[in-house]
Amino acid sequence: MPVSPKPERPIAYPQVVANASAATDMPLPAAFHKAAVANLVGLYSSDGIWPKMPDNPRAVAEFEAGQRFLVEEKDVESAICSFEACISDEPTFLEAYISLGVAYAMSNTDDGLAAAEDVFIGLISMESSGWISKAVVSMIHQNLGSVYLMRASDCTTTDCDRDGWLQHSDSQFELSDSAGGPSNGVPDRLELLCPWAYVKQQLNQPPEAAALIRRIVSFVDANDAWDALTDFIAKYPSLAALGQ
Repeated sequence: MPVSPKPERPIAYPQVVANASAATDMPLPAAFHKAAVANLVGLYSSDGIWPKMPDNPRAVAEFEAGQRFLVEEKDVESAICSFEACISDEPTFLEAYISLGVAYAMSNTDDGLAAAEDVFIGLISMESSGWISKAVVSMIHQNLGSVYLMRASDCTTTDCDRDGWLQHSDSQFELSDSAGGPSNGVPDRLELLCPWAYVKQQLNQPPEAAALIRRIVSFVDANDAWDALTDFIAKYPSLAALGQ
């Protein structure tokens, strides 16, 4: 199934704004809220994480194109184009919303981060309906925590509340862990533990950071994942002792 041609820029690609706190319109359309529970409840894929792919070949093709742009080609703008086209064709495609939020965040602009925040907060508002699996709820909170960590990392002026952003990030990582951590049958993952340990270090909470580091070491030992850990150490230098 061919995908739509790439426009000059995504329809809703974040525009430059003067106020970093300015939020975009909520990207979740009424159709998502109206149809999600009725269409998706109980329709999880075999791995128990995602609802099944929609019966819409064009939307699936747009989604797969977006994943290719985002993961393989690192072309954020084209990825946003594809995910938005996918959602336009299939407004209840949960995985496409999450990927769109990730693409917005990867644009690494003030308005891109605001758009990503809106996507993830919108999805979090749906979690109480019970149709989103625990693993996906955990992923949404993790992604929102990562957006707040990016906000903290971008703080270069005295009027930017870096500690406030770090605390927001910490709260979302904690919610991610409680929603889909080992206590709920979801295995640990470095994508959550490493940035969370870094945030704990930055907030000067050594006991909590040490507890997370023990979980990291346990995970990499059990999964022979030391090579994967080196990528996170490069991103979060304060975790460098883990590589020694």
